[in-house]
This record gives sequence, structure tokens and C-alpha cells, in this order.
Amino acid sequence: MSLVQPVLKGLNEDLPYDLIIDLLKNCDEETVSNLPPVRPKAGDVYVFAPLKEECKNDWKCDQFRWRYYGRRDLQSDPALSKTYYVYLDSDGKEAKNFKRHVYTLSHDGTNNRVLIHYQGDGSITRSAPIHCRTVPSVLRDVEKSEVTPSVAYKRKVSMPGSSNEHLVVQLPRNVKQVKNIQSRFRQRLRFSHDSLYNLHELAYDLDDFVHKIVTYPDLIVICGMKKMLTEMNVILETDSQGSQLLSYDTTFKLGDFYISPFLFHNTLFKKNPVMPAFFMIHERKLKSTHEELMKVVAVALPCLVNGSQTVPCVTDDEKGFELIDEYLPQIRRFLCWNHIINSSKNWLKNHGASSAEVPIYVGNIRDLLHQKSEEDYSSRLGELKVKWSQPFLQHYMKEMHDK
Repeated sequence: MSLVQPVLKGLNEDLPYDLIIDLLKNCDEETVSNLPPVRPKAGDVYVFAPLKEECKNDWKCDQFRWRYYGRRDLQSDPALSKTYYVYLDSDGKEAKNFKRHVYTLSHDGTNNRVLIHYQGDGSITRSAPIHCRTVPSVLRDVEKSEVTPSVAYKRKVSMPGSSNEHLVVQLPRNVKQVKNIQSRFRQRLRFSHDSLYNLHELAYDLDDFVHKIVTYPDLIVICGMKKMLTEMNVILETDSQGSQLLSYDTTFKLGDFYISPFLFHNTLFKKNPVMPAFFMIHERKLKSTHEELMKVVAVALPCLVNGSQTVPCVTDDEKGFELIDEYLPQIRRFLCWNHIINSSKNWLKNHGASSAEVPIYVGNIRDLLHQKSEEDYSSRLGELKVKWSQPFLQHYMKEMHDK
């Protein structure tokens, strides 16, 4: 027995106006469905109420094919809209002896119910194959997904469905359908079909934000608000207390591109918030890629080249970050704690440390990093040197301590 049952059966004549209004306004919640009908019969009447706005058209996917035949606003009070559909057989031909009439309250923003009435001779549908049209709410959800088509498809099919008879319309057909939906959605978002043209057009429109675009051999886009850079220059030049801490890292991966932000603490504010000075969008983590950004930073922030103060900057040990020393000599680089700890974990696991030993070493490193002074750090390191294995000690001193 289907989970979706008609509220009325065997009504093959046009419904009286009063009955339509009564069903749309007063139909018992237990008989109202939020799922589309399943291969309904002639004379059936259903009342559909979407769970959310995105589902308002899901009633259309009743596993039959229909052709839209127009819409009419009935002269009534309250105002009623009637939409007409005729059945399409397996050959795509109209069968006007089987129809679908759909009623909604035209100007009632609080009532989103839909009354669906199937009329005529439904015998033509008995041998018709199931029409597996995916409900619009699922398509809207899939097209906005930022994961790959295969991942989006797997996530959908792994979610529990309402019933077996609805799975054919509540799930994407296959990975290809998901890929096509995402592709069409992204094409609609483009200003044109030439992405490089769009990029340069945006750069001219945002001339106070985009600093540089490189298209060959890799795409590189360097962005940053010029007013923010002016403010940052002032902060760096007047920071007599040494309260500044910069940060640079390849932090995000969005689709085919990496995002590397260059951050600073805005000490003009009470809580010293972290703000972005630059963003670099790039395809690969290459030394030449980071060199492009360092050239721009050197011009925009001259105090990092020939200023009077040394400014600390937290980075990881990514290839190419040593170019900071070359182009920005007033910066002193430090490794971030996350990188030190994660790098140590990986080294230990790759060199045969047991699952019990790894957290001990990690705890020791955290203890070192939390020492209040260089003297305390050196003292604690001396204690740990006699406890650590010789290979790890050599690794730590060369790859962590000396940097």
C-alpha cells in the first residue's frame, strides 16, 4: 500500500468550487502529503503541502509524463488558480482523455497547499513505463553542491528515503545527471562563457582590489584592498612595542585552486583582530607561484624590505616560503605549532613509532612550545634529549629547532 493516499477517489467530474476551497483550507493534516503521488488513478484527488519552499513543485513528479496546457485564474473569492495538463503516452503523444488539473489559492501567501485532481480514462497508463523524473528539490540541492558529481551522488543515494516507491524520484538517476545539473548551474552564473575574459573584466571593475593576474603557465590571481595595505604600512612603521605578528600559508583549496592569504594583526583595534592584506589564488604550490606574491608584497609594503624593525611571520615549511627571506628581509619566519606537531606525528609514524609512543613525543613538543622563555625552553629541551630516540632528536633539531 502506498504511503501517499488520495483524499478522495472516483471523482471523474470537475470538482465543485466549494469542495476545492474546503480541501485546500481545511483538509485533515493526516491526509495531506508532502510527497508526490505515485502513478495515480483517474478520479483520485490529492492534497500536497511542501515541507519547505524548495519542495513546492515536487508534486509534479508522479511518475507519469504530462504536457502543460495552460493556466487560468478563476473569477472567485477567494481567488483560485487552475493549471491544466494532458497525459503523454510512451510514444510522447498526447492522450487528452486523461488529464491532471491542479488548483492553488492565488493570493494566499500563508497557504502553500496544492490540490491535484486526475480525470478521464486512466487505463492508458497501465502499460506505460515509470517516468523517473527527479523531484526539483533534489535537483536544486545537487546543483548547489560544491563537491564533485560522484561525491554528491553518493551522498544522496546513501541518505534514507521515505519509501521504496519514491526512491526513483527522490534520488538522482546517476552521476552523469548530477554532473550535467552542476554544469548548467555554473554556466548560468557566468557573465560569459570565457572565464579568463570574465576574470580580466572583474579586475578592471575592481581596480582597487586585483593587483596582478598571471595566466601562463599557471593561473595566479593576487588580490588585496589598497586601503587596507596603506593602513598596514602605517601600523608596521609605528609598531614600537613589537606587537605585530604576520601569517602566510596555503590555507584553503576551493575546487581546482588554492588560496594563500597573507594576514596581519590590526593593532589599531582594541582586540587586535586578524585581517587579510593579500589573497593569492593559484593552481599549484610552486616556488615560482609564491615568488609572484612576494614581488607584489615588496612593492606594496616597503617597510618589510627596508624598514627599521624586524617583523615575525608564522608560516609552515612549504616549498617556496624561503623566498620571503629573499624579497622581504625585514621578516623573520617562524614555523606554526600545528605544522611542527603534525610534521612530527608523520615522521614518527613513518619511522616505526608505536601508537603509544607518538602521543608521548607530541606531548613533549607541546610542553616545549609552551615554555615561557628561551631559557626555560633550552632547559626543558636538555631534559628531553636524553629521553628521545637519536633519530627523532636529529630530525627535531634540524627540521624544527634550527628553524
